Amino acid sequence: MIVRLLPAAQSELDEAIHWYAQQAPGLGDSFLVEFLRTIQLIERHPTG
Repeated sequence: MIVRLLPAAQSELDEAIHWYAQQAPGLGDSFLVEFLRTIQLIERHPTG
């Protein structure tokens, strides 16, 4: 399974990364890493 984000979801993700990056150094990057890990889990185990 390949997960793709709709443009609106991608925009929200970009905004969230930016917001977290403003809260503390490196936090935006950490958020993105965790998001990508979660997407990988969904791709590997789409039915749970």
